[in-house]
Amino acid sequence: MLELMKIGRQIALLRKAKGLTGEKLAEILQVSPQAISKWENGKCLPETMLLPALAKALDCNIDTLFMPKDEICRIEENDKVINFYETINESVRLEKQTLEFTRSKIIISRYFFSDDMEIADIGGGTGPYSFWLAKQGHKVHLLDVTQKHIEIARQKIKTDNISLSSCVCADARNLP
Repeated sequence: MLELMKIGRQIALLRKAKGLTGEKLAEILQVSPQAISKWENGKCLPETMLLPALAKALDCNIDTLFMPKDEICRIEENDKVINFYETINESVRLEKQTLEFTRSKIIISRYFFSDDMEIADIGGGTGPYSFWLAKQGHKVHLLDVTQKHIEIARQKIKTDNISLSSCVCADARNLP
């Protein structure tokens, strides 16, 4: 027997993992935001005709919508990681010339093949490596999974007049 609450929870988790709002998903599926809310709150199921489009929008198959156990565990683990990084002050950790930061820069420098490489700093936190790389003349894309870190990095870009090619909140498993 289908459990509406579990299916609704699965739809909500998959939607959030894709970075979609309920309104955006409603727009994609051409349904009302209230319909999305009803599904996610276990009040009803999506119409059968919508299932292929819903699965496509959530980047999964239809079975995943109804048998979510593994997917829910993965997404909940991801949420725990994001919540952990949202609670620590990552901007201070590498602010000073720590041994970790200094040694990492030496190791990274070994892989410079030119003075103007395009580099993706994935999981770059608040951007200390991105800023260092940009000052070296590289075109740097800073990506981090936590919005808090991206906001801190954007503020530093403004205050220190640093130029990055991009600075976005994104999940490395689903890059823009």
